[in-house]
Amino acid sequence: MKKPFILDILLVASLGIICVAAITLTNLSNQNRILKEEIKHQKTINEDVEYENDALQDALEEREMEVRYWGMKYDSIKQLH
Repeated sequence: MKKPFILDILLVASLGIICVAAITLTNLSNQNRILKEEIKHQKTINEDVEYENDALQDALEEREMEVRYWGMKYDSIKQLH
């Protein structure tokens, strides 16, 4: 009678270990899905920031050209006097 009792204990312990492993795998799968969504969101934000950076860089270059133009204009007027 001892052997079937020991087998029952081993089966229950094995079932418990399998349940814990299944719960852990489910939890890790959910965390993985959440992290993938967060990465996708961060990539979208990064693309938006890069686009905005390019637009601001273009505006800065336009302003620099305008400053150069007015600087040359000022220098040419200064030379006439």
